[in-house]
Amino acid sequence: MLLTSGLDEEAVKALRAGAGHGGDHLHRLLKFVTLRTEKAHARSGIQAPGGPVELSVDGDPAVE
Repeated sequence: MLLTSGLDEEAVKALRAGAGHGGDHLHRLLKFVTLRTEKAHARSGIQAPGGPVELSVDGDPAVE
């Protein structure tokens, strides 16, 4: 998943108020981008769009 933006001042107020008091849930305030990959017409998983693998950050995908 890729977080597209943080919370602005109004969203923070809505979060602090809570869903039962005129506010909103965190999962409705944050926006994410995801990709679903397919191999041979079978869904293989959800992943975030991005660039090349950084071994120091992402780890070695061949090991995982």
